[in-house]
Amino acid sequence: MTTSDRPRPENVVVTGANGWLGQNLVRALVGERERVRCLVRDRHEATLLSVLGSTIQPVVGDVRDPSALDALFEGVGAASVFH
Repeated sequence: MTTSDRPRPENVVVTGANGWLGQNLVRALVGERERVRCLVRDRHEATLLSVLGSTIQPVVGDVRDPSALDALFEGVGAASVFH
């Protein structure tokens, strides 16, 4: 089985979703995937991403905090991860 033969996971996890690249990646994924879970640094950034669509699920935290990462991946299942 090659990479192109594998089904694409419907869930996506994006760290750094509040940065320039992350924001544009999230915008591109809206409507393409069932769920886009995003790690952002504060609630204001979470609110800004939430308005992009109902599939966006922001999680506030720091990538260096294990409990934030636990929250980010909780219940996600199979996913593509953009870090």
